[in-house]
Amino acid sequence: MRTVIYVVVALVVLVGWWTPAVGQSLASGPSAAARSEFSPPRTPWGDPDIQGTYTNADENGTPMEQPAELAGKRLEDFGEKEMAALRIDRQTRAKAGAARIGGTQEEDTGAGPSHWYEHLAAENAQPWLVFDPPSGKIPALSAAARQRQAARQAGRKGRGPADSWTDPAASRRKVDELQKSGKSAEWIGIDGAGHFMLRRAATWHRLVADAIAGMSRGVAATKMGERR
Repeated sequence: MRTVIYVVVALVVLVGWWTPAVGQSLASGPSAAARSEFSPPRTPWGDPDIQGTYTNADENGTPMEQPAELAGKRLEDFGEKEMAALRIDRQTRAKAGAARIGGTQEEDTGAGPSHWYEHLAAENAQPWLVFDPPSGKIPALSAAARQRQAARQAGRKGRGPADSWTDPAASRRKVDELQKSGKSAEWIGIDGAGHFMLRRAATWHRLVADAIAGMSRGVAATKMGERR
């Protein structure tokens, strides 16, 4: 029987849509024949192969909300010229901050030299991240949301820090439910590790890799069986 291991896998997929500008001739881009010849890579079982490195390094330094120094501006006000000036300013401030973080030869902070930092040349694509509402600010919680928040906080009183999303109790209960329903499920506990995604990263990565490899082999075998 196949073993199911509950793991958390975060996958960020960036999908770009190409749309010709109004009045632009399709002939100015790749020919229809060239576009039709493209065949995306596939996994052994036929699904799109999207493995690779996905990064938001170029958005490092982009504020979540509209910063005070850009008050009164709209996202539409920032063309390439305005963004180029903003990038230069942010890169300059990032380099100055990195020099302070690393300290000096006499007072080494242990953070390493500034050229180790990967965000010093971040090419921000937008002045801030929140685009709706147009104010660029995260709206305040509604009255109903504040009530729910207060109820959750009240419910946690007296139960200690273990009663949180990092506690494995919920995952353990789900494994028990699967086992009772007749499915093959396995609980892997690491005693004394606490939040072992962070405290035992090497073990966590190995378990996740083994689980995904096992599931991939199972999917591949199922697909092959369906084709026969």
